[in-house]
Amino acid sequence: MPFKTNALPIGTAQQVYAADKFMVEELLIPSAVLMENAAAAARKVMFEQIPNFLTSHVLVICGPGNNGEDSLVLARQLAVNKITIEVLVLPDALSDSAQQKCQVLRKMGLKVHEWHEGFDLAACVHSHDVIVDAIFGIGLTRPARGQYEQAIRAINQSDALIVSLDIPSGITSDTGETLGEAVYCDICVILGILKAGNLINYGYAHIKSCFLSSLSAPYQQYTTEQASVDVFINSPVLLPERAKTGHKTTFGQCLTIAGSSNYYGAPYFSCSSFLKTGGGYVRLITPQSVAKSIASLLPECVFLPVDDHDNLQQYLGQIDTQCPNQDFIIFGPGISLAKQNLQILEHLLTAQKWRQVPLLIDGDGLSILAINHQLLSVRLPYTTILTPHPGEMSRLTGLSIDQIEADLINIARRYAAQWKVILVLKGPRTIIATENAAFVNTSGTDALATPGSGDILDGMIAALACTGIELVEAVRAAVFMHGLIGNHLSAHDTPSGFTASDILSAIPAAAGLYKQKCQEYISHNSADSIPGITLV
Repeated sequence: MPFKTNALPIGTAQQVYAADKFMVEELLIPSAVLMENAAAAARKVMFEQIPNFLTSHVLVICGPGNNGEDSLVLARQLAVNKITIEVLVLPDALSDSAQQKCQVLRKMGLKVHEWHEGFDLAACVHSHDVIVDAIFGIGLTRPARGQYEQAIRAINQSDALIVSLDIPSGITSDTGETLGEAVYCDICVILGILKAGNLINYGYAHIKSCFLSSLSAPYQQYTTEQASVDVFINSPVLLPERAKTGHKTTFGQCLTIAGSSNYYGAPYFSCSSFLKTGGGYVRLITPQSVAKSIASLLPECVFLPVDDHDNLQQYLGQIDTQCPNQDFIIFGPGISLAKQNLQILEHLLTAQKWRQVPLLIDGDGLSILAINHQLLSVRLPYTTILTPHPGEMSRLTGLSIDQIEADLINIARRYAAQWKVILVLKGPRTIIATENAAFVNTSGTDALATPGSGDILDGMIAALACTGIELVEAVRAAVFMHGLIGNHLSAHDTPSGFTASDILSAIPAAAGLYKQKCQEYISHNSADSIPGITLV
């Protein structure tokens, strides 16, 4: 049964092939029409996005397969628009229809080069302003070798503007990993359905801007109604309006258990972001030394200090007193790895009287949880949120960071399904995973890559969870809004050198931007409201 959402689907290579087959065999859309539409989409993007494109010299580098054939159609369309264009066909057996398209180009007077020993690839590449990369598509399963590897390397060494069709050559469609050499492109024109390889890992790092074309065919409708697609772009979620007659408890009460002698900032950022995102009332259980240090910075917080040492019973007593009255609990930011903290976490996870209260575990809490995952089994499903970065995910799973980053979506989904949690796997493209679906977040910049940023996200999740929407929707909204802070900071200042204090100060601006993006998305159901993707 397909997962129901209006978010843009992200398809695997197998699902994309099935969608193409459905368009041709069931809807009777000729494959030639889809190719013409793919070329038209790329042509439109090039005219709109490349300065002085009419006077550019364009080189199309064509490999085997449908991707290469699309590029031959693009070459013809550009030539009709009076663009100076040449084609380089890399050595392999072209299909009969591709050979026919090459013949058409020759008859039109275009230079169609065929790779041969002694061909001056460097001279050919460096004599053009724009290069269309159509060497490999989504079917790549092994590293490029020989002339293909040389061509990719030459593209990357050129000063030309690079346009990749569907996915940069050398990037795997399903995981975004590289297989040997991979193209760095300025523009990627994605055809029909988004691929994970366009968005995560090296796919994200190798693409400056993404443009998605439906090819004038119902690809999104097919994937959401008939295919088993359950991975989506994280689109903005509509948040309820604040109650005009509300008071502080109307907007939620959050209990935060955080901080230790080495980590004073984590509880401050977590509690502050809860309030700045609209949360009503926050309490902090923390050692006395931490409370004294941050009290003047956070006078809006209710402090529940415990002794700096031998404080287990004080922690448990405060938790038993406070938890039943809370709407949300955060455990772990800067809590330290002291042995007693496993007992505190066990107490939080196993108590029946508050097992329905949403609980977010982050920071050191995740490392403590890694010692005994079974503690999660007594919680109600999907009332627990874990927010690891890849290092913390490595401790939770026993996998290496490299293994996790090579398969972000699947690893996040398997863990979420196994332990019945909402998993937020943080990174340049944060993954939100449950048993039923995963969402790839595209908002954000490297301005967020700074200590304390994750603690701020914790408080934002807590605040939005207190608005009354479903918990997974609150998580999605908070991750999207947190990313918008990075977009806001990078747009208004230099893209580096930001601190968590800068992120905290930008929450109100990001909340306003989020509301705007949300209204755009709902009003127009448009991916143009999602950072990093433009519909064509």
